Amino acid sequence: MNKTIATIAMIAVFCAAFCVGCGDEANLMPDTSFVTKDGVTIFAGYTLPKGAKKAVILVHDKGTDHSVWADLTPKLHEAGYATLAIDLRGHGQSLKQGEKTLDYKDFTDTWTGEEGKTWMMDCYKDVEAGIKFLESNGFATANIAAIGEGEGADILTQYRGQHPAPDGRIVVFVLLSPEIRDYGSTIKNVGPIEKLDEKIFLYYCNNDTDCGEYEGSKMFKKMSAIAAKYKSELRQELVARRYEGTDHGVAILKIANVTDRITQDLDSLLD
Repeated sequence: MNKTIATIAMIAVFCAAFCVGCGDEANLMPDTSFVTKDGVTIFAGYTLPKGAKKAVILVHDKGTDHSVWADLTPKLHEAGYATLAIDLRGHGQSLKQGEKTLDYKDFTDTWTGEEGKTWMMDCYKDVEAGIKFLESNGFATANIAAIGEGEGADILTQYRGQHPAPDGRIVVFVLLSPEIRDYGSTIKNVGPIEKLDEKIFLYYCNNDTDCGEYEGSKMFKKMSAIAAKYKSELRQELVARRYEGTDHGVAILKIANVTDRITQDLDSLLD
């Protein structure tokens, strides 16, 4: 009898630990996976709050994994968003392309064209597959947004560059500390960000020194200059959220009220 009680107690503790932060309104899905068009199996944490009609795909920085979004996802769930936090190829559990093992440490940051080399920006295909997963689970494309941090933000701009027509792809992006590197894209640097009909929210710290070759304030000035150049083509503006300090990427989420501001920005555009 005592063993039975102990077993039941252990199960209860495990279940309670697993469901911390879930609440009665969320249906937590087990970790899911899907395959990209070039055969990489992508693992992701998928959370579906009850009645959610909007969704956000979350794209981490190079060298981390989906767990970096732990401070943001509860806020998104409370606001009624489903979340899909992916492990980019070569990161976390997303380590297989068929029989080939992937490791982000072997990826190149510049396009070489060399056979057998994986370009970091090829991760845009992981974003594509994640969006298709959300669409297959009933979310309209117009109700899907994307949030990326560091090189994850750059990957979102690459996704956009590969889908130049806004029809048929998501058009709401939140970029945390984009690094604005030249990855050899056909459209250089941040050109793709301003040229299309969409809404871009840029979160950055003015003294961030990790934004590639630009510190935070200089990075924003460069983006603003490109926005001005293509002003005649714009129907939606680049919206900057500037903060004091040196925080980079998800570290910005620790700043007071930032997570609330992000949900407000998303709510302003998604039905």
